[in-house]
Amino acid sequence: MSSSYEALIRDLEKLVHRHIRLVDATRRAAVKARRTGDTVVLDERARKLIELRASLERLLSALDSLGSSSGLATLDADSRERLELLLFFLSEVGLSEERALWRYVAKHRESLRGSVAAEAAEAMAKRSAELRTVSLALLEKVKSLERTA
Repeated sequence: MSSSYEALIRDLEKLVHRHIRLVDATRRAAVKARRTGDTVVLDERARKLIELRASLERLLSALDSLGSSSGLATLDADSRERLELLLFFLSEVGLSEERALWRYVAKHRESLRGSVAAEAAEAMAKRSAELRTVSLALLEKVKSLERTA
């Protein structure tokens, strides 16, 4: 069980890193699109971000289901700490930044008219908040293991 968790943690590390870079690139594209009116790059980055978020959702779901089967308890202290740091960063930085990005796009919907990102912004902000809740719940599970260990 522990080796499958190690693989999931490595995958989560990669996804969290890609996620924050893509959120930043999408934010820059949104600001530029608002200034220039050209939404092609914004829409391309937004699509990639939405796809990446789907991968994050699946991975967090897999971690959560393994956590429900007491697989988290088999992790060594270093792995638990890595997982805790990743989940904290994802929920407090990555997903908060993503939600702020989608709220920015929604706020400037008029100047981004015709953009796929603008059309999806409100729903994506809501999904970011929901995924943050899942991430925080999983973080609490990991923290509770430390208290009982």
